[in-house]
Amino acid sequence: MFRTLGLSGRLAPAGAAAMRGALYSLGAYPGLVPGGRGLVHGELYRVLDPRVFAPLDRYEDFWPDDPAASLFRRVRAPLSGRADTAWVYVYNRETGRARPIPSGRWTL
Repeated sequence: MFRTLGLSGRLAPAGAAAMRGALYSLGAYPGLVPGGRGLVHGELYRVLDPRVFAPLDRYEDFWPDDPAASLFRRVRAPLSGRADTAWVYVYNRETGRARPIPSGRWTL
């Protein structure tokens, strides 16, 4: 994905991270719903080039000019056990019949 989206050199791995929320299987990809008591686990990256958000937003189907129509929204969210926040793409629809992932970990 990094090479396909042109992300190489724009992000740097910063380790594992978790945040409060629930994770759902939407078929080929997961959907994060923030809040609650569960933990969602993922990878944290440091932004080296802020222009990286344009290709990431397109990939995540987030349209900054029309957030309501977006499948996901990019928001700042607190990280569990850390004093900082991170940009996170959260699911912008009702979860409906989506299958919850109790472990909070997405695996392919």
